[in-house]
This record gives sequence, C-alpha cells and structure tokens, in this order.
Amino acid sequence: MTTLIVDVSGVIHRCYHAAKGGDPNFLTRSDGLPVFAVRAFTDTMVSLLLEGLWDSRARQKLLPERVCFAFDAGGKTLRHDIFDEYKANRPEKPDDFRRQMPYFQQAIEALGCLPIFVRGFEADDIIATVARRAEALGDHVIIYSGDKDLFSLVSPSIEIYQPQHGVEGFQGYRPEKWIDRDAVIAKFGVGPSHMADFLALVGDTSDNVPGMPGCGAKGAADLLARYGSLEGVLAMRNELKPKLREWLNHDQNRNTLRMSRQLTTLMDDVPLGDLWEYIERPIVDPHELLRWLETMEFATLQSRVRKLYNL
Repeated sequence: MTTLIVDVSGVIHRCYHAAKGGDPNFLTRSDGLPVFAVRAFTDTMVSLLLEGLWDSRARQKLLPERVCFAFDAGGKTLRHDIFDEYKANRPEKPDDFRRQMPYFQQAIEALGCLPIFVRGFEADDIIATVARRAEALGDHVIIYSGDKDLFSLVSPSIEIYQPQHGVEGFQGYRPEKWIDRDAVIAKFGVGPSHMADFLALVGDTSDNVPGMPGCGAKGAADLLARYGSLEGVLAMRNELKPKLREWLNHDQNRNTLRMSRQLTTLMDDVPLGDLWEYIERPIVDPHELLRWLETMEFATLQSRVRKLYNL
C-alpha cells in the first residue's frame, strides 16, 4: 500500500507565495475575501486525491490508499519548553494570509479527509509518527513537502516528493523532485540519519535554532564524516581548528548544541489515538465538494470536478 502524508503548513505557504502575484480576477471572492491561496491549495489537492500524483520516473500517476493531512495546531509546543525563543524570530502573518486560514481546513474536509493536529506537537512530528507507523506496516510512504527538517525520515520505504514549481519553458521553472537517501547525501553531504546532527551544527535561522558559529554546511558534513555524530564532535573537540575548539571548550556552548539537537530531532511518538482510523483513502462526495467550491466561487475547479465525475 501507499501512504501519502501532506505537510499542510508547508503547502499552504508555497501556495500563498506562488499565487500572491497572480491574476487579480482570482485574488478575491465577490465579498472581498482573499481566496488566492485557498484556490491554489484546493487545485493542488484535487490533483493529488482525484487525479493522482504524477511520478515522472514511472511515467504514471499514483493514487494512495492512505492519506494524512498534518497540520500545526498553533500555540506553544514541546520545543518551546526546551527553548523559549524557538521560532521567536518569525514575522507576523500578513492579514490576507490569516483571513484564508479557516478555508484550508474546509477544503480538506470537502475532499472527504480529516485534518490531523495534536496540541503541543508540530506537523513535522505528526508526519514522523505517521511515516514510521506506515513504514512498519510495510507501506510505501510519500511525504509531500519541501521541508529539509523532514529529510531525516528518508529510508528505503520513505521518500519525499517536492512538486514542480512554475511552468516548463518559463523563468523560475523547477521540475518535481523525489528525495531518497542518495538525494539527501548529494544535497547536504550527510545521510538521513545524520540530518538532526547536521542541522544542530549549522543552525536554522527560520526556526531560530542556534548552531555553532563558523560552521557551515560543508564544515558540518566534514565533521560528521570524521567523528560520526554531534556527540563525537564534542568528545573530540580538542582536535578541531582553534576557533571551533575554543568555542566548544565552554560548557554553555556545548549545552547549546545539545539543545539544538533536541530541537532538530523529530518526535515519532505523537499520541494519535483513534486519529489513525482517519488516515485512509478519502471517500469524496462530489456533490458536497461542488457545493463548497460554489460557495468559494471556484468556477474553474467546479468544471474540472464535474468532468472527473461525469456530472
């Protein structure tokens, strides 16, 4: 079986920025509600769930047997208990983004699915939990996301799909990518099992995760290749270059890196309870879907759904 896990937060942000500068006629509903990101998101989800995920390698479309839509619940998470300044540097969401937020969940529900979120955990942790459980069941797992934090999950059974960006032949076009172990190594110089250590060393400005000053991607990969892990680097710090050695000889700095390692490690034991029962192939009621599309004034998508169901 195939399990598709959608990083909803990541897809939403991608849709928002991709559609922001689009056709003015499609930016708002007749009542003035901005809907451009919701429209792009719904279009993407219709493609995934009703038409199939295009796999250019096999030259065919994939229809998964299980589908999980992982959401961020919002508010403080367990990582804030570790580091109060976690993600503190992120700017406030724009007004036209916030006003669209309730409608992404509506889109998923209109497609016969249940958005999954758990208080205190991030969507990445839900993705990790579902991916590992599906892998244990023998599934082929596809994670629909562009988030490098998820690359640590890649295994022979788990791969990450990054969708095509733009239109072939035009500026900014980027073809789809399937991220497997070889792709992770090619991009970062380390394998999936070392990604948490790698991110702890280089830091992550988007999440406000401290790293080791003066340690870039190549330096981190070299250190992990030589010493095997973050703890290995710390244990052998006296072999490092003077500046790194001096920094690491302070207890506080070593503790900072260990804290960063906690922040970059995905939790794969989120208590899903009976939510697992909702991770299955959605049963779409095309009439309900069409009613919701009509309220959103997505005429093109209505025509597309009618054609798919011969209505």
